[in-house]
Amino acid sequence: MERFRQHPPDPAVDEKVREVIQSWELGIAPHKLEIPIKTAVAVGAMSYRHAPFELQVAVALFCFTTLCFDDKIIDAQGRREFLPRYYQNQPQLHVLLDKFLESAHALRRLVPSYSANIIFTGLLEYCNEDVFYSDESVVASKDLKNEARNYSEYVRMIDGIPGPFIVVIWPESLFPDVKEYVQALPDAFDWANITNDLFSFYKEALAGDDGNFVNRYARLHGKTLQQTLEEMVDRLVLRDETVRAILGEGKARDAWDSFTSGFIQFHVLTPRYKLHDVIPEFH
Repeated sequence: MERFRQHPPDPAVDEKVREVIQSWELGIAPHKLEIPIKTAVAVGAMSYRHAPFELQVAVALFCFTTLCFDDKIIDAQGRREFLPRYYQNQPQLHVLLDKFLESAHALRRLVPSYSANIIFTGLLEYCNEDVFYSDESVVASKDLKNEARNYSEYVRMIDGIPGPFIVVIWPESLFPDVKEYVQALPDAFDWANITNDLFSFYKEALAGDDGNFVNRYARLHGKTLQQTLEEMVDRLVLRDETVRAILGEGKARDAWDSFTSGFIQFHVLTPRYKLHDVIPEFH
């Protein structure tokens, strides 16, 4: 894991992202935006360092707006009406929601059309899931029906929003042919979700959250949390091996390897995940 010390994010990405967000004039207190900005910059600059500067910035801005949606910086009414207003081509209730869409459009212009559509379908499904759980409350582990074994996987594939963040590993300027990587996408999506779940579990446990993937999966499959976490680690390794085998030797695999290293670095080093408590030697 020594490699996680060796790739600091490009400070130019941070500077550009802050410049753009300031120009948006969001009307939100700066201190409320600082954590999502730092997190988004870390995602863009660490995970996509193999990609052009423009894409790193675009990923960071999309991630920033997604985090603002996820962290409820945007009020409930604005989030609830986001999709109906989008479908009816009506103005959003907050400028940040307009920027959410704009950032997705900016990102989709950097990838082939097939990948671009994955970005938007992922965004729409994620927002639908977020509003549903905000209104209906999360189904706690104790409320899960034993027969609903695929439920945890279903929810995670949607609210993990892996699609947009995976397809941009291979921007059109470097990988114009989607066939180079399309067969690897299902395993790559799962790898990203598992990574998020593993590295998020500690902070969620501290917060007393039993509605996360790990708890749901353990409950539905009759496993302990320890067994579930060990199974997820094995699955993570398998997914990475599968993606690398599908991509074969070459630039597409090199891009994947750079992404996975940076994505793990992001989780280990970012304060959002509180992992300085567990592995202080990397902080």
